[in-house]
Amino acid sequence: MFKTYQEAEEFVTTRRRSTRKHSFEDFSMLLEKLGNPQDSFCSIHVAGTNGKGSTSNYICDMLQTKYKKVGLFTSPHLMCHRDRIRINNEWITEERYLQYINEYYEIIIENDLAMFEIVTLLASLYFKDEKVDYAVIEVGIGGRIDPTNVLHHPKLTVITSIGYDHMQYLGNTLEEIASEKAGIIKKGVPIVVGEMKKSALQVIQEIAHEKEAPFYHSFSHNDIGERQMEIENQVYTLSTSAMYQKQNASLALKVISLLGFDIKDDSMVQVIQKSLWLGRFEQIKENVIIDGAHNEEGIEALVSSFQYLERPIVVIFTALNDKRGKEMAKTLKKHADYLIVTEIENKRASSADALSGVEDEIITDWKEAYQFAKEYVKEKGTIVFSGSLYLISEVRKHLLND
Repeated sequence: MFKTYQEAEEFVTTRRRSTRKHSFEDFSMLLEKLGNPQDSFCSIHVAGTNGKGSTSNYICDMLQTKYKKVGLFTSPHLMCHRDRIRINNEWITEERYLQYINEYYEIIIENDLAMFEIVTLLASLYFKDEKVDYAVIEVGIGGRIDPTNVLHHPKLTVITSIGYDHMQYLGNTLEEIASEKAGIIKKGVPIVVGEMKKSALQVIQEIAHEKEAPFYHSFSHNDIGERQMEIENQVYTLSTSAMYQKQNASLALKVISLLGFDIKDDSMVQVIQKSLWLGRFEQIKENVIIDGAHNEEGIEALVSSFQYLERPIVVIFTALNDKRGKEMAKTLKKHADYLIVTEIENKRASSADALSGVEDEIITDWKEAYQFAKEYVKEKGTIVFSGSLYLISEVRKHLLND
């Protein structure tokens, strides 16, 4: 039994599967034995390569205008392991986290649960016990055999985008990746999709047809300037200049409309204006932007918003070793005035040398890179950190406390 939250968190975050065979079906059967707590509340299941967190957050914030308790489960965490599990934007407390881990410790060990399975179980129990009216559940990786796919009766399923990421698990083509993500579609349950290439869209449509799931596209929006868009003659102002958030907000608004709510209601318009997903085109200092783009599609989306940043733009970049880091760096180099490649201490991280080739400079310590960037941009330019959520998390904690 753990005495402190810190001990429980360390136990959870270091959990890996043993060498024995362990499958999605095993986890699903365990939850069935526990009474399927994940089916005790209304849920919306969100998959996709990029935009899952932002879209889920928009949906959650809008639902809070209509319901007393709305849960949100996302990954990875940005500031603390507990920020994955929230009700009305409040993280699960250390006390409740510790309580659940101690109570289910033997079950976790007996069933060889890994980290993401543990937090999926924890979120399900917490949302059930707190009797949430709705919960928005973000997929970890893929969809078909992701631990979150234990949801049997979601009100809606959502696929935000399809791109090349986690290919070692999901496949090497957009069609294969789309098929894995479409594994969240349930018989007769409406599916809503964002913008994606036709080949991926066709795969999802075919699977939706097979499962008799009503199929819907995101709202189309008219871009009417920085932070503003128009949908069905209603103007929405966003809290961010990130171009890609217009697409995510449009998708979230479609979800809300399918749940029967008026998207032109003042409360919805105000939510879109105030809603902010931390770590995505987030301004943490006057001339510092952090953005968690960590794959090629995410980087393309990021640079589309550089038009709104003051020049010169210095990008400080690193990536994990399972990403196409050099290709991401090339895209950043085309749009930035100066590119610095750096490193983070993480067993999954690429070395700066492995990412090198197009950069203006390698500075392995990101804090030293930041000092160099400040001298380069002086008072007028912009510093952008991107390429890895692990980097974004470190930078955010350090600079906000600086």
